[in-house]
Amino acid sequence: MTRSGSSRSSGGHGEYRELPLYIMRINERYDFDIYLRIKADYRLFAAGGALFTEQHNLLLKSGNTKLYVRKDDWDKVEECKTRYSSSILTDPAVSTHDKADIAFVASMKSIRDVFKSTEPRTIKNVEENAQEMVKLLLAEEQVVSNLIWIESHDHYTYQHSVRVGIYSTALMLKLMGSRLTKEEMALMSMGFFLHDIGMAQIPMEILDKKTPLTIEEWKLI
Repeated sequence: MTRSGSSRSSGGHGEYRELPLYIMRINERYDFDIYLRIKADYRLFAAGGALFTEQHNLLLKSGNTKLYVRKDDWDKVEECKTRYSSSILTDPAVSTHDKADIAFVASMKSIRDVFKSTEPRTIKNVEENAQEMVKLLLAEEQVVSNLIWIESHDHYTYQHSVRVGIYSTALMLKLMGSRLTKEEMALMSMGFFLHDIGMAQIPMEILDKKTPLTIEEWKLI
């Protein structure tokens, strides 16, 4: 991963977003360009596909450097949050606030996927996410307070499923944690996240409808 002297000015700061440094994992490659901001200009720090090394990690930490990506690449950043969630959630150097962000993003993706297609793969992803959530809440109780304030632009149905999953898991651990195995905790947590899975069969135009439902729409529900 090398710096480039070339400048790729956006013509406006709104076209770039700050890259969370905690998603940068040693010896991994990222399929999006990464930029440094120098005054009002953005200069290429690493082209997509370059290897992120320990030297780069030390350089960023020592210089309190901020990195940026183009807004068009933000979906790829979100994918990285999910892809590396396990290692990030167990990294002691990552703050509780950032771990909450990672957990929420991973939960939201698993719920979006399962609502789009209820197949074994997507159900398995929810199960794995529930396991990670249980481990996180057991290790860091204060993460719940951070999760409360996370905002999301996802559909209300997805947000509701995720928030119920998170808060129900936290309540279950508080009230029953001493009487359950970790496997039982994870299974219950998965059930909380999937409590509204039947809604996956309802078209979004009905879920979003502001006016009263028709008899046919009620029958479908």
